[in-house]
Amino acid sequence: MVMRSAPQTSSKSGTLKGALFLLGLTLLSVLSVNISGRAVNFLFFPVMAIFLWPRVENPVASIFIILVFGLLLDVISAGPLGLWPLIFLTIFTLFRPHKRLKARHFWPSFGGWLGVLTLSVIGAYLLGWFALERRPEIGALLTSAAAAILAFPIVYFLRHIGRQLLSDPDGRGL
Repeated sequence: MVMRSAPQTSSKSGTLKGALFLLGLTLLSVLSVNISGRAVNFLFFPVMAIFLWPRVENPVASIFIILVFGLLLDVISAGPLGLWPLIFLTIFTLFRPHKRLKARHFWPSFGGWLGVLTLSVIGAYLLGWFALERRPEIGALLTSAAAAILAFPIVYFLRHIGRQLLSDPDGRGL
């Protein structure tokens, strides 16, 4: 019996798409908006890119890219060095988005996103407390988390549109 493997998507293109997605959300995450005298930041936006990471064959390249962008976020946000890479890589390791078997659908993804976001907020709080030797302001973290919850449908939709435009028609279920 001869077995043939089905053509698989290129790990390079999946990793490149994930890197571009992470870059965009990382740059967006350092912005801050003043709403009624309260600063709202978008620090948890890059976590969405990790959660929605494309399926790829080579996780080592993905891990390296996630590490670099986590360090970049630490540097441009003037946060403790290593905080975001640790959160990003923990999410990537626990949820293994690059190994999922089925295409994402909105409502299950939204529920999963709430779980990932909860773990990220707890991780940012505890690691920030450890690194800064004082408790981070929980209100700022929760405001940033609320902004990420509200933005998730938009980011998910943009990812869906991007996948339709940039993917091979045979690999769109990824």
